[in-house]
Amino acid sequence: MPPSPIRRIDHWRRYRRLLAVALVVAGAAVAAALASLVAHGVELRLPLIIAVVAGITGSVMLAGALMGLVFVSARSGHDDAVEYPLNEQGRREGRPLAVTMMTTIKSRPAPGR
Repeated sequence: MPPSPIRRIDHWRRYRRLLAVALVVAGAAVAAALASLVAHGVELRLPLIIAVVAGITGSVMLAGALMGLVFVSARSGHDDAVEYPLNEQGRREGRPLAVTMMTTIKSRPAPGR
């Protein structure tokens, strides 16, 4: 059963909230990095500031975005719709998916033989 539109909106609302939290964390990390540079006596020039802000913000936001998409996918039921035919075969025979896949790969003849 597909998720209701209201629940789908809720997942994306949580995703945007996670991105907002990631942006706040990125801002705090940038401030801490710049403060550390100043404390160590590094001269802050514009290219250095741009590199620090872009590097830290980009890394934290990318991590937050990917993590949030994993949560949206898992909570919305998109992962439940995937079917694994090998898993069904292995379940009937009482084997886990990895063993079923290895057996299937080994039983195929090599190409050209």
